[in-house]
Amino acid sequence: MKLFLDTSSLIKKYIEESGSDKLISLIMEANEVTISPITKIEFFSALSRLLHTGYIDKESYRIASHEFEIDYKDFNIILFQESIENLALELLRTYNLKTLDSIQLASVKQSESSKFVTSDKNYFSLTKLKNGHKVYGREIPRLWNKLIL
Repeated sequence: MKLFLDTSSLIKKYIEESGSDKLISLIMEANEVTISPITKIEFFSALSRLLHTGYIDKESYRIASHEFEIDYKDFNIILFQESIENLALELLRTYNLKTLDSIQLASVKQSESSKFVTSDKNYFSLTKLKNGHKVYGREIPRLWNKLIL
């Protein structure tokens, strides 16, 4: 299984929260884990926010950072290129998305992953069932097999 992880789910691998066990099981089943070109930036932004709000302590921050850096080498990382930029622009214009959200979702499409794992309810709400296909904007039948953690 080719798995695409957005940052909201990926962080569950490093910080124990609801859905962490399910995410780790999915990663272990996957033969490829893909992330967007902005995931590293989003990851450290989220981790810093958790530290500054007191949700995690400095030691948890250090461990999570270290483990992420080790795993990062094994991820398939989508390159930021013109096709990502063009699709991101189309998505943000069509769905009024935030900049980073449009890049993240454009990366999912580029990845051709069989599963997109997100914990972001805004992403999930962009999909709907139509004529037996999961749809995102135009029909992308096999890409948007979503899981919410």
